[in-house]
Order: sequence, then structure tokens, then C-alpha cells
Amino acid sequence: MDYEWEITAQDYDIASKNGINPMTLRTRIRELGWGKQKALTTPTIVKRDYGKWPEIAAKNGISSRIFFVRVRQGGWSPERAATEPPYQNLRKGAKRVYPKHILDLANKNGICLSTFRARLRYGWTLEEACTKRVMTKSEAGKIGRRA
Repeated sequence: MDYEWEITAQDYDIASKNGINPMTLRTRIRELGWGKQKALTTPTIVKRDYGKWPEIAAKNGISSRIFFVRVRQGGWSPERAATEPPYQNLRKGAKRVYPKHILDLANKNGICLSTFRARLRYGWTLEEACTKRVMTKSEAGKIGRRA
């Protein structure tokens, strides 16, 4: 690999025309060890088009922050992220009330309340959160080793 440390004014101009800022160019070449050609031509961000969904989310009272967290980190489809209402923030000390039969089902399946609540926070449906059994440490370890 032809590695060049020096970045010329011409390099900065080329990078700028390709939408790459000077700091990114320096980082790519001097810290990451990229070749100049790759550093000058590789786009910095691949933007995904979410179409009309961010606007629909706003109309449904879902902030853009929540929408993008749901899609990018939560793995939700843009449609679900834009249409499923957010949980309402609870005042400090207030408790969320779940139907008794749901909590009984979770308890019957060996799912503690904190696990049930965490599953709901991560986007599980009520049915999944109260019926899908909890993995043992051994099962989780085997999956981790395979990964």
C-alpha cells in the first residue's frame, strides 16, 4: 500500500468536492492509515431515505429523535416507528398499570416484573414479553460463544 502522510492543498480541495471535511481526511490518512485515494473518494455517510415516515411520525406526536432511535438502534421498520405511539413519560413515583391477566401470565411463565418491563421498553409486544421464556445463563453463553 502506498502510504503518504502529507496532505496537500490539492488533496483538501478534492476531498471537499467529494463532501469530505478536512478533519475526516486527516483522521483517515494519519490515524486510520487509509490510502490517499480511498480517503479522498469514500463518502462519509450513507444516508438512508425514510420517505414520508418522519413527517408521519411528527403528525402522530413522535419526535424525530424517538423515530430515528427506534429505526437505527431498535431495528424497527420506519412504518412501525412512525405509527406506534410512544410510552408516556411517567411522573416520578407513578407506576404503570398492566392488566392483571398479563402479569399473571408472565409470573406463570417465570418472567419477573423487571424483565417484563425491560422487554416492553425494547419494543416487545405484550404477548411476547409475558410468554417468551427467559434463557438460562448456559443457553446465553452458548449463543455468545457461537457469535
